[in-house]
Order: sequence, then structure tokens, then C-alpha cells
Amino acid sequence: MQIKINIRLKDEGDFYFCIQMKLVLFLTFLLFFAELFSQPCHESTDLKTDILRDRLCPETMRTDLSELYEKLQKIHPDLYRYTNKYRVDAAYQRAFKRCNVSLSTYAFSTVLMEFLSELKDSHTSVSPYDFMWNNLLKRRYLPFTLALVDNQFVITKSWGNKIPVGAELLSINGKSINSIYKEAKQFSPMEGRSTKAQTEIAVNLLPMVTNLLMNRAQHTFSWVESKDTLSATLSSPPLWSVWKELSGENQNNITLVRTNGHATLTIRSFSVNHAGAFRKQLDDIFSALIANPPKQLIIDLRDNTGGYILLQEYLMSFFVPQGTKYKANYIYKRSEYDRFSQLSSFQRWKFVNSAKKAPLNSTLANEYRFYKSPLGSLDTVLNAPTLKNNKNLYFSGRCALLVNGMTMSAAANFTAWFKSTKRGLVFGSQVSGTNGGTFANPTEFFLEHSGVSISISTMKVDLVPTEKQTIEAILPDVWIIPEKTNRKQLDDFPIQFIMNYKAE
Repeated sequence: MQIKINIRLKDEGDFYFCIQMKLVLFLTFLLFFAELFSQPCHESTDLKTDILRDRLCPETMRTDLSELYEKLQKIHPDLYRYTNKYRVDAAYQRAFKRCNVSLSTYAFSTVLMEFLSELKDSHTSVSPYDFMWNNLLKRRYLPFTLALVDNQFVITKSWGNKIPVGAELLSINGKSINSIYKEAKQFSPMEGRSTKAQTEIAVNLLPMVTNLLMNRAQHTFSWVESKDTLSATLSSPPLWSVWKELSGENQNNITLVRTNGHATLTIRSFSVNHAGAFRKQLDDIFSALIANPPKQLIIDLRDNTGGYILLQEYLMSFFVPQGTKYKANYIYKRSEYDRFSQLSSFQRWKFVNSAKKAPLNSTLANEYRFYKSPLGSLDTVLNAPTLKNNKNLYFSGRCALLVNGMTMSAAANFTAWFKSTKRGLVFGSQVSGTNGGTFANPTEFFLEHSGVSISISTMKVDLVPTEKQTIEAILPDVWIIPEKTNRKQLDDFPIQFIMNYKAE
């Protein structure tokens, strides 16, 4: 395309004016063609969406952001527990401004997570895990795990064991591990002021984020071992072929191991499909522990992200005399997303019939009163169960509790209770929870246009008695910080540390 401009020059000023006009026209046409050939934005996404390349329109994102803000107001039971309305609204406005240009679904999710992080609620967040289902048939996944030791990212497991355990990881596909860690930290929730726990969560999420950002058939890793910098290229298998390893389905949820007279009880989750089987396994384990007592029982709740409160309480029943009371306040907000609204028809019928027969001031009767209240109602229900188990077992021996930053929700509340009862020392690192309790029972939904999966808490657990409701994180009595010489035994080191620990 050729443009002719015939301007008669009278003086030097006219000459410069002519040059400016030509420059303006040239830039205008550049912008026109850039817009013509630029990637269009989308009004909605689906499972075929490329979360890194396909872009969402600004109005689409702002509509979804508004939907999220409204749902927080309707669903969350204690939105300003760890913040205030001014700070939340300011975070919302910042997020709104970031949506003035088209963004990828992945980038938009980081905007949402930055907004939600103002709540300091580990149950209200965006999970990058859900993005693994996008383009599932083309999705590849390379499993590996890391630990942060001496401010260095250390390999604890690698696909095919091609990268030695204990090596310091430097980069993946030429991208520094520190830059990937910063990406992972954007998705890492935090309960209260558990900042150190958030760091551990970010390290745990780093492999997931790596695989989202780099969905390819091969990955090149660079690492340091014995002061030598080495590299290797690893094949990335299809997601379905490593699903069981990734999800942990091939691991037993409860295990008991005896070593040198000590016993280690590992519980990986309180979220199970069969609560009866969970209880029976604990019954059998504690029957054996009481019949043949160990020098010390180590309860390992590392990486236990929580689950059913009833199963948390069932575990507690073995460490105190039968009949001991436990108290916690449940703060509810009535909504179409609370746990009562999510009951199936049969579960609802069973709940209503049981509640009608319950004593007037019982927890069940109070929950039924809340269930009948209008949407938007707030209520505090005291949960004061008598701790007991099926076989009336009480393990009175010496105990220790092992936790880390991935100890969350029900597992974090167990830790707070364990400390308050002085049942034994707590070892490990900062827990993702507070001494006053955690949020709980998150509901999950997908934003209408972007399809981003959001979790929002529907309940707050306040532990009773506490001197005051606190934002401070649960700290261990004894910190376990792996040293350089222990890098090849990072999983076993904390257990060995506790076995050899002698209180001053």
C-alpha cells in the first residue's frame, strides 16, 4: 500500500509538520495491522483451551472477577478474620485493573490468586492442579519432588532415578529453578501468618507448575553434584501413565513401622472413601501398640492436608483417657454452597431425622437450627464431643508428633490440640494453620467464563479454649532443619532425629 501526501512547504516549520504527519500515519497503520493479525481473545474457555496461549477478553475476566467477589460475600463465613474490608476491596481493585488487557487463562488465575491471598485462608484459593485436565490427551507429566535445604532446591525423587537424590537442582529447560519457584509461590495459599509453611507449599507445588508451564515430551535438567555441574534429558511420559504415582493412589494411607524399639505411625490423609475402614485400622494398630508398647510412638502427619474432622477426633481419642471432652466452635454462613446444602437427598433425610431426635442443646440440634435459617445467616455452633474409640483404647506411652508446612486443615488442628494437651513434643517445621484453628469445608465451583476452579471456605473452626483467637502459626517445639550431609536421606532424617533426640 502506497500513500502520497502532497503538502506544499512554506517554511522550515511546515517541513517538520509534514514529517510528523507521515510518522503519525505510519504508526496508525502499524497498529491497524497488528490488531488485524493479533491473536483474538475469547469469551469463554473449555477443556480444549491452551491455558498458556489462548487469551481471555478483559470484559470476560472482569465479569468472572465480579462473580468471585459476590460469591465470597455470600459463602465465606468469616471473610475479614485475618484482614479487613478496606484491604480486601483494595486487592479487588488492583485485580480489576490488571484485567484491562487480554490475558491467558494461566495469567488470569495468578491475578485471582493474588486477590484471594489477601484473606490468608488456605482453603480459599485457585488450584493449578485443575489445569492438568486441559488438553488431557496431549498432556505429559514428568514426576519429581524437591526439598529446600540451605536455600538450595534439592532433588528427593526423580523420574527413572536419573537425577541423583541430594543433588542441587539449578534449572529446567534453561529456566532457573528460582524463577519457577516464584511462579509456584503465586499459587501457594497461607493460613494466618504461616509464611514459612507457605514456602514449603510452594516447593511442593513447583513440579506441578513446571509441568504446566512446560508441557513437552522431554525436559533438560541441570544440577550440581560434588561441585560438578551436570545435565540430563528426561522423557516426559503421558499423564495417564503416571497418574497413580502422581495422586498417591499406590500408597497406603495408614502405615505403622517399628524401628529400633520405636514405632512410627504415618497418616497421609484424613480424607478417605471409607471412614469405617480408617477407624478399624486405627483400632487394630493401637491394640497392637498397647499389647507391645514401643519406646516412643512417632505420629507422622507430614504432607497430611487434612480431611474429615470426625477422623481427626477419632485419632485424638487414643491419646487421652476415654471420656475426655474436646471443644471447638464451628462458624457457619448459610448459603447454597454450605455443607448442609451439598447433602444428597438421602443424607439430608438422615440428617433431619437424626437432628429432630437429638437433645435440645446438642451439636446436631444446633446445626439443624442453622440449617433452617435463611440464606446469609451466620451462626456459631459449639462442637463438644466426648472422645472415644470403638475398643476404648488409651495409649499412655511416650509420643512425638512430626509435622511440616504441608500439614494442613484437620491435621493442623490435631497439631494445635496435641500441643495444648502437652501430650508430647512437636518436631519438624511450621504448620499451615494457627493455634486458634483453621478454615474448613471448602466448596469448589468454576467461574462461568474462564472456567478457573475456585475453592471457598464454608466453615471456620475455632479451637476452645484459647486465650484469644490468633493469626499466629503453629510452631514446632523442636525445629528439624536438614543439613547438607543428610541430603541423601531427607525422608528418613527427621525420623532418625526424633529417635536420637534427648531433651536438655
